[in-house]
Amino acid sequence: MSARPISAPVQDTAELTSLTERLGLLLVVRLFMAAVVLFSVYALPQLPLSDLAMTSAWFYAGVSMFVEGLHRMLTRRTRRRWLVLINLMLIFDGLFIATVLADSGPSRSVLLFLAYMHVVSVTLLVGFRTGLKIAAWHSILLLTVYYLMLAGWLNESDVFGPGVNKNLMSKELEVAQACALWLVAIVTAVFSSLNERELRRRKGELTIIADLSSAIEQTRRPSEILQALVDTTTEKLGCSRAVAICAHGSELIIIGGNKVEVPQNGETLASIGGVIAQTAETQLPVFIRRLDVETDKFIERIMPDARNVAAIPLVAEGEAMAVLITEWGNAGKRRVTRPMIDLISNVAGRVALSLSNTFLLAEIHRLASVDGLTNLPNRRTFNMAIERELSRSARSGVPVSLVMLDIDHFKSVNDRYGHQMGDRVLTESASGVMQACRGEDLPARYGGEEIAIIMPNCSVDDALQAAERIRQALGNANVALRGVCASAGVATFPNNAQDVAGLLSAADEALYKSKDAGRNRTTVSTRSSQPAPVSVHH
Repeated sequence: MSARPISAPVQDTAELTSLTERLGLLLVVRLFMAAVVLFSVYALPQLPLSDLAMTSAWFYAGVSMFVEGLHRMLTRRTRRRWLVLINLMLIFDGLFIATVLADSGPSRSVLLFLAYMHVVSVTLLVGFRTGLKIAAWHSILLLTVYYLMLAGWLNESDVFGPGVNKNLMSKELEVAQACALWLVAIVTAVFSSLNERELRRRKGELTIIADLSSAIEQTRRPSEILQALVDTTTEKLGCSRAVAICAHGSELIIIGGNKVEVPQNGETLASIGGVIAQTAETQLPVFIRRLDVETDKFIERIMPDARNVAAIPLVAEGEAMAVLITEWGNAGKRRVTRPMIDLISNVAGRVALSLSNTFLLAEIHRLASVDGLTNLPNRRTFNMAIERELSRSARSGVPVSLVMLDIDHFKSVNDRYGHQMGDRVLTESASGVMQACRGEDLPARYGGEEIAIIMPNCSVDDALQAAERIRQALGNANVALRGVCASAGVATFPNNAQDVAGLLSAADEALYKSKDAGRNRTTVSTRSSQPAPVSVHH
């Protein structure tokens, strides 16, 4: 069966509103309802509202503000949600509305819209299940008021007015109002549940992406990165089986499937053929109901009898780094939806970038080697990497930050404890820096006791936080000599410089400002990459 390409996913985000914000909006609704009642008392004398409605409105507004303030205070102090206060206020809302309707005549009150507005507000702001419960609460109160009037507990003339047949008119209208209230609640709850489901799905997607990003940041091995992707796809996304295939140089990495021999001329994804080659060539997801055994012999061997297969490319910098093959089993039991494909494509893109950075770092180590003492990339490796990262940043518009670290009082360490201790301090400091860096960062020994760290896709604020974290890790890593600390300078391209020389100069200048300020700190460059305006004097 022919493979069907799927267009690239459209990225968007959704953010859930916090409980505090929603309760604040609900307080606005409550104050509005109290204001409507007070307006009706003072400005609409034709409505049969007594002092009871006015007193209830003032009391209701005061209690609402007091309980909201109490809830916020308790939440800040105890760091937990006081749901009992929220539930009690929802019950109190119903009692207030029932009191106003009873005072104005529930069978013909123009204020009945307060009950509808309250149900809709609770359904949208608190939850659709709570909205249905509130609708039931309002219905009970409406019917309770009616039967209390029938029993003579309420003043019938004040409620119904003269000449109204309470047994015929009121009962029919009460039932109709209760049914209308339920209809509004159900319709609102349906749409609210759909909205909640979508928001929860988006939140779940963000959680999955964050967990995967955390997992791949902790490793520099391509096989472990691909294993994290396969585990995420099968455990959190629900597919039956998943296999990741990555071709790098002469190595073919297969994670998650049967171990097979590498096919002849199979050093690249395109030369493997079949769906894998199509996915790598088009760089778009491909979905097939059933594999063609003749065309996709390779997939058949690593994933026998696969059905409903989706092939997702892992693309970074315009190159397909790998292909993720996912099986979704019997179509009658599990459907492959567009949001699911979009989510997997989003996850695959992040993994592809991590793979690209991992391979780049390995290539740098292979070509330029490392510093013999610290096992950090040497100055030559650093020069090549920073030229490449700045060129990439200029094309993509993504910032690149440079952190210059210098071990404080290092000369005193050599003079007092000897060069062997100085070498050990350098080695342990380098180890701490490497452990604290992200997978895509490149720490290098710049010279002497100075370490330079290239941070791709890193803004000024992120670089400052990273520099502080790295400085702390450097100090913690030194077990041979306690008290070792470092100063740091941070510069960002293109904010502080327009080329490599300018970026190095800006970071070095910021470093020496840290030294002059007392050492053991980080300073961000204040240099601007834009030339200063030239004033002309006449």
